[in-house]
Amino acid sequence: ITQASGVLLALNGETRKPLWETSTIILNRSCAPVAADINGNGMADVIALTADGHLVAIDGSFGAEIWTSPFFEKEMIGPPVVADFNGDGHTDVAAISVEGKLNVGYSQVFNMHWVEVDIGLDCQAPLSAADLNDDGSDEIIIGTERGIVLIYDGVERRVTTTFDFNEELNKLKGSFFEDNPIRHPIGVADLNGDETPDLIMSSQSGNLLCVSLVDKNASQTSAVRSLWWTALAGGHNNETGFAFPFALADLDNDESSDVVALTDDGSLKAFRGRGTFGQRQPEMWQTKPDSANWISSPVVADFNKDGAADIVVVNETHSLKILNGKNGEVIWRDDQAMAGVTSMPLLADLSDDTKLDVMLLASDGALYQFVTNRRAPSGKILWGQKFGPATNTSALISSRPSAVRYTVQIIINLIVMLTIVAGNFRYHQSRRRLGKT
Repeated sequence: ITQASGVLLALNGETRKPLWETSTIILNRSCAPVAADINGNGMADVIALTADGHLVAIDGSFGAEIWTSPFFEKEMIGPPVVADFNGDGHTDVAAISVEGKLNVGYSQVFNMHWVEVDIGLDCQAPLSAADLNDDGSDEIIIGTERGIVLIYDGVERRVTTTFDFNEELNKLKGSFFEDNPIRHPIGVADLNGDETPDLIMSSQSGNLLCVSLVDKNASQTSAVRSLWWTALAGGHNNETGFAFPFALADLDNDESSDVVALTDDGSLKAFRGRGTFGQRQPEMWQTKPDSANWISSPVVADFNKDGAADIVVVNETHSLKILNGKNGEVIWRDDQAMAGVTSMPLLADLSDDTKLDVMLLASDGALYQFVTNRRAPSGKILWGQKFGPATNTSALISSRPSAVRYTVQIIINLIVMLTIVAGNFRYHQSRRRLGKT
C-alpha cells in the first residue's frame, strides 16, 4: 500500500499486521507499483517509481532496497513492466517517459544495465509486454499519443514492428481521418482461438481495435491483420482524457479470450473475441446502472463456477458488484457504500484459506475485504495489480487446458493404461504356462 506520505507499507494478508515499510524510500503516488520476483528467490518483490525520479526494486520479504535506477529527467509513466526481455532467464524492467524515452533495465545478476531508446513520439500509456514471436523472451509493446504502436525486441535491442491505429481504422471504416491517442496499455490475449497472441487496444477517442501480427516473411503490406473493431463511444472528441480501460478473459466458454470495457458514460460493454475479419464487432452485452455509473476498471475471475470469467466492478456510490460474464447480470452485490474507495478491486486468497477474496482500498487508508465461497489455490493471486500480471497485458491467465491439449492428454493416458493392462495380461499368461510346465 502506498500511503499518503509516499511510504510503501506491506501487510500480512492473513493477520493484517505490518511486515515492513520503506521509511527512507518515498514513492511517486501517481505511478502504480508492480510486484514481480526480481532477485530470483521465488518471492514477489516491488518495483516502483520514487518521488525523486528513480525506479527502485524493493525486496518483498524485508523491504530492503535491491537496486535503484539512474535518475530519469522526464516524467515516467507507470506502472513499469517486468519480464525477461532478452531471454537470459533473468527478470528485466522497462518504463517510458511522456516524451517517448524508453528505459530498459537488463538484469545482470549483481546489477542492472540500463539502455535508453528515444522512440520520438509522446506517450501517456503504460507499457505492456508479451512473447509475440515465440522466441522465449517478451517483447515490449508501446502505445503512443499519435496512435502509432511500436514493438521493441529486447534481444535485438531495436524496434522491429510498427503499425498505425489510425491507418487500420481508416481502412476498416472507410474514413479519411482518425485520431486515436492510446492511454491504456496494449492488451495481449488469444482472441480467435489459434493459440497465438493478438493485440487489443483502446483509444481516447473511444475506439477498440483487435489485430493479429503478420509473419515477417509473408508478403504483406502491413505488419498486422485487423481482426475486428468497434466503437465504445460515438462521435467522441478526445479531450476528456478517458482511457477506456478493458480486461481480457473467456466470458462465454469458447476457450478464447473476450473483451469487457468501461466507457466514459459509466457503461460496461462486452465483446466476443472471435469475430468476422475486418468487421465491426457487435456487443455481446451491455449494462449501465440506472442510478450509479460504474467507475472502476473491470476485473475478471470465475465466481459462479460455470467455467467462464465474471466481472468485478465498483460504482460511483462505492458499492461492489459481481456481474455474470455471459450476460452482464448481477450475481452478487453489496449495497453498503464504502467511504472513499479509491482503488479498483484486487482478487487473491488473502487469508490463505483457499477461498478467493476481493479487496478494496479507501482514501482514508481503510481496507475492505470480501470473502467469497469460490475455491482457489492457497495464496493464489488472480488479479493483484492495476493491469493484471506484471506484464500489464490486462488479461486473466487461465490454467484451463485447451480442448486439443486435453484430448491429447486423454489419449496418452489411455495408451499408458492399455500398455499396463497388456503387460499384466502377458505376465499372467507366462505364469500360467510356467505353472503347467
